Amino acid sequence: MSGTNCGVEAGTTGFIIRKARADDAPGLCDLLNAILRAGGTMARPTAMTVPEFEDWYIYGAHVPCCQVAVAGEVRLGFQVLSTFYPLPQG
Repeated sequence: MSGTNCGVEAGTTGFIIRKARADDAPGLCDLLNAILRAGGTMARPTAMTVPEFEDWYIYGAHVPCCQVAVAGEVRLGFQVLSTFYPLPQG
């Protein structure tokens, strides 16, 4: 399994999963904002800017990991691990 694509190859699925990077932010921000516009699906009531998205989901100090699913130039989705809230002791 490669660290750049998590072992998911485009030939078998039509997409790859890899670590998110700066050039993913505009497409992923558009995707998230479309979900936010649909309403009723997330706690955040307003759209995000690309710099906000980068800080919250790709590069912020509280983001140890963000993966993106990509098919060609299309960003299909993302999964983020974050530490916004302190973990309980133990």
